[in-house]
Amino acid sequence: MKMSLKSIAGDTFSYKGNRRTPSKENECFKDIIENINHYLPPEHALVKELYQFAELASTRSNVMRLPSRQMQKRGFFYFDQMPKTLYECFGEGRFNTYFGSDNAVKEWVKEEKMEIFFDGSISRNTIKPLISRMQASDCEWLKESDDILEMLVQYNEILHIRSEALLRSKV
Repeated sequence: MKMSLKSIAGDTFSYKGNRRTPSKENECFKDIIENINHYLPPEHALVKELYQFAELASTRSNVMRLPSRQMQKRGFFYFDQMPKTLYECFGEGRFNTYFGSDNAVKEWVKEEKMEIFFDGSISRNTIKPLISRMQASDCEWLKESDDILEMLVQYNEILHIRSEALLRSKV
């Protein structure tokens, strides 16, 4: 949401620290709420995808059971970009200690119906990036609306497919 707002509405957020991440203490949220159609014009392609993402994000398809609560910091470290999170679960990655082995990561991916993030077999080398110009090992605060739109389109497709897989697994 913040990446989309910054892309569409300009420098909406203030920055703090050396990572230049949006400040949650910023007073702009009141203005955004009061002028939502100005900041998020409904006819804008990025906004259409954002609204679809917001709807899907509130479903089980956007939730995964983590093996450890300590992995929650992935959102801070990687801006909630799943390819980088998955990359860090394999091998010598930051989160591998919560799994113990790559086989345990593969089982977790299957249990959580996250195979859609992989191109074929489940491994560190087959993780698909959300943005074509990036690698799965990359993450960054997105600034360009084309990148944000590509990410939202990818996430919406992933959440649709994952939702169907989760429903099938209940039957």
